[in-house]
Amino acid sequence: MKLNHLLPRHLAEGRCTDGKQHFWLPTGAIEAKPGNNIAISLYCKHCEKQEWIFLTYKEYETQKGLIENAIKTNE
Repeated sequence: MKLNHLLPRHLAEGRCTDGKQHFWLPTGAIEAKPGNNIAISLYCKHCEKQEWIFLTYKEYETQKGLIENAIKTNE
């Protein structure tokens, strides 16, 4: 499942070097961070670019099912 909506606009709407729009998927790396934050590693399915996003614990809980489903299906 595409997770572009979790990234800042410039990354969510960004393009790969071949012109395709980035398609962000979780790598499976999820880390707890200070300040009640969660870091999630994402990569672009088309160009393999990687980014980290930071969500508050509340935001993570809201998106948790979607993120876990995307990790399981890798789509």
